[in-house]
Amino acid sequence: MTLILPGSPEYKKLLGQSVQKTTDEQHGVLYPYWRQAQVVATDPATKTCTIEVGGDTSVDIGGIKAAASYVPHVNDMVWLMQNGSSYFVVAGHVDTKLPACRLYVENEPVTTAGASSVAFDWNGGTAEIETFSGMSDIANDRIICPWPGIYLVGATIRHVGNDPNNNCKRMAFLSKNANTTAPIVWEETGEESPVWAETFSMSMLISLAYNDNLTLRIKSSSAGGTNVRWGDGVNGNGFGTRMWMVWCGNS
Repeated sequence: MTLILPGSPEYKKLLGQSVQKTTDEQHGVLYPYWRQAQVVATDPATKTCTIEVGGDTSVDIGGIKAAASYVPHVNDMVWLMQNGSSYFVVAGHVDTKLPACRLYVENEPVTTAGASSVAFDWNGGTAEIETFSGMSDIANDRIICPWPGIYLVGATIRHVGNDPNNNCKRMAFLSKNANTTAPIVWEETGEESPVWAETFSMSMLISLAYNDNLTLRIKSSSAGGTNVRWGDGVNGNGFGTRMWMVWCGNS
């Protein structure tokens, strides 16, 4: 066993290593800390959140970024990594959710849809899925994006004609921010026999900004489309119309 005397080069070296290790630990250079925190506010425009660390409600820490696989939501409990005074949210706990919304309505018996498209009317519909409050806006026939990113959007809608006057061309499409000239994705069909039933189904990946919205629009290319039964959930026959928006990742 070698005795190290105070003041010797070996002693100074050992002391320096001990001080450096303590400093590194304190600043997280070599030993970053895993901490728990609660999300108390979010800022979708900057993709950041405000957190309270370790149950300390007296200090709010803002401007915190999160991993690409997680979307902050108020009241979420999260895991974060602390490196000195820097914080980064790595993941939410098992009960956290990602943005997703799906609207459903039983029927839209008759829709006046001529050569110009109209928004499908979701009056009486419900949000079958809504993980982030405020995504469904049934009163305005739309779903609202709560956080920027790549989303899977889609819709299914059945349409029926039972009269010679309904023998017309028909189209349904998804629209971003009520744009009627640049559809996200669409389905269309030509004229058919006077009695017909068909379902349009469409989906697409799209980049959305905070507060962008999604609507389902329908149109017919002739006057015969004024009495097409869009949706066809009438009389409880099991058919209905759905539209959805699901977050897939940061853009």
